[in-house]
Amino acid sequence: MSAVGHSRHDTVAGFLCALSLLASGLAVIRQPALLASFAILSALVALVMSEAYRRLAGVAVVASALAFFVGMSLAIWADTSLY
Repeated sequence: MSAVGHSRHDTVAGFLCALSLLASGLAVIRQPALLASFAILSALVALVMSEAYRRLAGVAVVASALAFFVGMSLAIWADTSLY
């Protein structure tokens, strides 16, 4: 498998999407305000940066927004810290 059609920007955007998805998963269980905000910003940067991973970045943005909502709801319900 060759990476002829992919540039360095696409590679960095792919890693940013993976980092965003990881931060989204962590945001649900720990510090949702900080981690989900970071996940949303990194997913948006990846969305703008790459054409090849545009769909993956879109999924990362949606997952980050859902993680923000669910994490904040759980933190308020459980009376734990938001950030």
